[in-house]
Amino acid sequence: MEAGGGRYSTRLRSAHQGTSENNEVLPGKRTLRQSQRGGGNVAKRALGDITNNAVINGGNGYPQEKKTTNAQRLPLASKPQEKSSSLRRTQPSQGSLRSMPNRRDVSVEQRRQYQSSLEPDHGTRKPKTSVTNDLNERMAEIKLRNVLDIDANDHQDHLACSEYVKEIFDHWKRVEAKYLPSKDYMSQQPDLSDKMRSILVDWLVDVHQKFKLSPDTLFLTVNVVDRFLSTEKVVRQKLQLVGVSSMLIASKYHEIYAPETNDFVYISDRAYTREEILKMEATVLNRLGFNVTTPSPNVFLARFMKAAGCNKKSASYATYCLELAQQEYRLVGIVPSQLAASACYLSGKQTSSMVWNETLEHYTGFREEELMETVRVMYNLVASSTPNSRLTAVRRKYSQVKHHEVAKMELLSMSFPTQY
Repeated sequence: MEAGGGRYSTRLRSAHQGTSENNEVLPGKRTLRQSQRGGGNVAKRALGDITNNAVINGGNGYPQEKKTTNAQRLPLASKPQEKSSSLRRTQPSQGSLRSMPNRRDVSVEQRRQYQSSLEPDHGTRKPKTSVTNDLNERMAEIKLRNVLDIDANDHQDHLACSEYVKEIFDHWKRVEAKYLPSKDYMSQQPDLSDKMRSILVDWLVDVHQKFKLSPDTLFLTVNVVDRFLSTEKVVRQKLQLVGVSSMLIASKYHEIYAPETNDFVYISDRAYTREEILKMEATVLNRLGFNVTTPSPNVFLARFMKAAGCNKKSASYATYCLELAQQEYRLVGIVPSQLAASACYLSGKQTSSMVWNETLEHYTGFREEELMETVRVMYNLVASSTPNSRLTAVRRKYSQVKHHEVAKMELLSMSFPTQY
């Protein structure tokens, strides 16, 4: 232990003095005493000299540190060229490219004015988009035709889609005939009749009211039933099953909380099982190619009633006429926009002294004489809808106070041309 300890002490002292164990000076080593003798020298750093200091040899043969100035520490030049044109900072002239002034030379107010000058002036710019141009063209057309712009007060309402509402309804009018059923499909149904269809629709109105579904759900249900019967032969025992499955499809499409399949099993008095309803649902969807996005008469009616400026009572009467029209087989081949326009016309004549003017012709796309045949059929449906009639679901529904009891209103007499 003592020999080992003495040997360790000798090596430590030799390393500290820069010599070996035999007192020989090691090459490249500096002893602590030599470092202390050189007054201008410093101890060697662990990573070497990493400063940008110029050094000269001292009198003892070791490098001696020399203090340098900031100008000598420049990496590319020893002295800055103050009069060089390339490094000279000139003040920007008025009208040239603006640059941020030095913060030391300007006040807070001047910096605010500078920042505001950099912001674009949106008040002097008028965006020219295709939507704006189309809207201006439509406004010019409306003014030339002396037509009231019913969307003038909806430009700030994003939910009204006033910029696109014309294109939306133009698209629906183009495609509405594509999703119409065949107007004489009952001739291809040997086991069915138009009276059976009317009874089915009347029962669907009761189911629709029982489940408190939206109006569009009812119209889509009738459309799906008619389109399916136009392509598939059905026996009378399965007709109610087709109606139940069609309402299930329409509920899934329109409703947020659609009724469950078991609800339709219960509402049909367990005439069909859950498996039969789901199987018929798949059959109907495959036969229609899953094309259930169809324009509804109720959507057109809301647009036309807005153009007519009708109140809620008139709107309820028009919806009453539309639902009665769903039961009539003769109106199967009529496009939804024409049904809605006819209901709007009949409602205006029964609840107010409405005149079919240019504004209504512009937004409905129908002249008064083009609607007379459909209006006459609806008028007869309203006249035949009595408490003692065979089909009473629609009348009972619109005899309620929430529908303004429009079914109890006295029917005013109307005259139609002889050809209708």
